[in-house]
Amino acid sequence: MDIISLSKAMKAKNKMKGVSDRLGSGVQDVFADMDDRLVELESHKIPNAIELVSDLEAVTAANMNKHSLRMNTIVNQNRFSLTDLILDDFGDSTGIDAAKSNGYQYDAAGKKVVIGAGQAQATVVTTAESLSADPIAVVVSLATNEQKTDSQDADLVGGVKTNVDVMNGQIQLHVTGSQVFGYTSDVVPALTGNLNDPQIKISASGEYNTTTHAAWRAFSDNVPLGSDYCWETTTVARWLMVDFGAGNEKAIAQYTLQTRNLNSSLSYNTMPKSWTFEGSADNANWTVLDTRVNESWTTYGQKRMYPISNTSKYRYYRINITVPSSGSVMIGQMELMESGVQYFYAPSGSYETPVIDLGSNYKSFVNVGKSVVVPAGTAMTISTATSSDGGVFSDFMPINSDGTIASPAGRYIKMKVDMVAGSVIQNSILNDFTAGESVQFQDDNRVVLDGSAYLRTLYKDAMTADADYVEGGTVLRKVIDKSAFKVIERIGVE
Repeated sequence: MDIISLSKAMKAKNKMKGVSDRLGSGVQDVFADMDDRLVELESHKIPNAIELVSDLEAVTAANMNKHSLRMNTIVNQNRFSLTDLILDDFGDSTGIDAAKSNGYQYDAAGKKVVIGAGQAQATVVTTAESLSADPIAVVVSLATNEQKTDSQDADLVGGVKTNVDVMNGQIQLHVTGSQVFGYTSDVVPALTGNLNDPQIKISASGEYNTTTHAAWRAFSDNVPLGSDYCWETTTVARWLMVDFGAGNEKAIAQYTLQTRNLNSSLSYNTMPKSWTFEGSADNANWTVLDTRVNESWTTYGQKRMYPISNTSKYRYYRINITVPSSGSVMIGQMELMESGVQYFYAPSGSYETPVIDLGSNYKSFVNVGKSVVVPAGTAMTISTATSSDGGVFSDFMPINSDGTIASPAGRYIKMKVDMVAGSVIQNSILNDFTAGESVQFQDDNRVVLDGSAYLRTLYKDAMTADADYVEGGTVLRKVIDKSAFKVIERIGVE
């Protein structure tokens, strides 16, 4: 038997009497258990017993509940999205300020407030608290206690890199070299109007006919034999411009011009004679990239290529015609090309991230997002290793096809990216050896360009009259340098 002091016993007796007086005076008996006593106590409950509790005690109890709930919010903030406190049992909707709330639905049966049907979110504002009414229960709505999903980024600066580089925040195999293979195809797509491309727009100083001779016609890639389609202008200022759009700048390294494909001298007599090819970033300040003077055109459908030394990217390009061949200017087709560059990569490489700590409130991880750049034909494998203590890690295991992690659950994780390059055959047309490409080669009257390049087998030269011959008639002479030929099969006179 415990021995306690008389003074403590008397204090305890007085406290017990006070509790009995406030919570159930007159309830005296012997009960089998506490539940029976509570039932009897409830049957003798004094009406409005809440008024027997002082305001100070009520406020203290409410504040203690608020404090406990607030502490729970802080502790779980990393794991749950709960940040606002709700003090209401939602036994009815009287605790909701309907004038200030929207998008919600009150569930009387479930005694809760939920987002209304068809609503993306809800705002619920409670009414001011009143401690003089019925006791207020403190609950946390399950709808607000949702699990929080977070993400962690891998540190691409750190980690272990083997034959890989980080370019613009992405991982790629190390570039071991590059080579220029001629030029790309036309970077202006075949247009069927000036509005069919979301970025590229064509404009000109003028258009002789906005249907058949509009500016975009020069970029239609449609010049069938006998076609009258082209760009034509009769204005004094004569220019044709391409706007690639913001963020779509190009480094043009070659452009082509082609005469109209209509069997008429107008097809080539109206082509530009002298011009500058220019680039600009703002359509105000222009840089001359190429200058041509006294170009002559001799047939319809004739195409010429003009390579230029340019590595700068511009949004705007234009041909600015300074001297026309006649009063009006016609261009059948125009093309713009960039340099064709092929990059060579290391045959294989890998990257292993530093250890990522998911935090003490970590529950589980879902998947791995990837930001990896690899050339065509390259195989890539992403693996993860996990640990519960940050010291001993599991073996690296490839992630599943849907990006989910196959490694065991753990607070600490590190990732590894393995890349193996494949082989890609690069085909590039350097030249078609058309007659128009002759400007790209050093003049040589022994080579013929007509879709192929081959040595000339037929030579024609004018003969001159022999002024020293005084007999009757005329003697024509032509000296042939035999050393310039491997063999001369025959000589003819026309």
